[in-house]
Amino acid sequence: MSERAPVAVLWDMDGTLADTEPHWIRAQSALLSRRGLPTLTRQQEIDLVGASSEQVVTLFQSLGVTDEFEEIVDEVFADVCDSVTDDIQWRPGAVELLADLNHHGVPTALVTNSNRALADAVLRHLPGCQFTLTVTSSDVRPGKPEPDPFIYAAGELGVAVTDCIVIEDSMNGIRGALAADCVTIAVPHGVDIPPSPDYIRRDSLVGLDWPQVRALYSTFRTRGVPTE
Repeated sequence: MSERAPVAVLWDMDGTLADTEPHWIRAQSALLSRRGLPTLTRQQEIDLVGASSEQVVTLFQSLGVTDEFEEIVDEVFADVCDSVTDDIQWRPGAVELLADLNHHGVPTALVTNSNRALADAVLRHLPGCQFTLTVTSSDVRPGKPEPDPFIYAAGELGVAVTDCIVIEDSMNGIRGALAADCVTIAVPHGVDIPPSPDYIRRDSLVGLDWPQVRALYSTFRTRGVPTE
């Protein structure tokens, strides 16, 4: 049987490419504090990892925030954007893998629930590599865990979404990728992701390159999830 290969790699940003999750946690709790409301519990923080704007606003309004949708989203995004560019930490192995995909001419898309301004602020500091396409909450809604961002990204790249492989660090992102029928590599960061036959789980992107990504995709599509 010939090897099946992905035609594009779709990346999450927050927690997968860059370690921005602490900035999100701080900004979300800060908004609540400014309204005189209790900050997020640890479980609420976990639930919001990789969440869409719709999920964030729904939770905040249930906690007593009376602002409108766009006011809440804009305030949190602006806060994160102001702080993240002063301290961008790339996830281990992420920049090296992206550079290898660039070297092999593999189409890539950054697919994030963050908005365009924040994505641009992060990518401005990306060293020596780049994405073919960036898809943000400014481009498509609803966001993850719905499949819409991945379907949109594949369409913009001119490929079938089922021929893409996705790299994610959160269950919200994984659910969206699986709903789009993408092969998914889960790389936990801060929040545990249990082993599952539905996706490929790795502890890190360190040492991962394009030939290995091809092999993971091929093995998953033809025989199931490989064991590490």
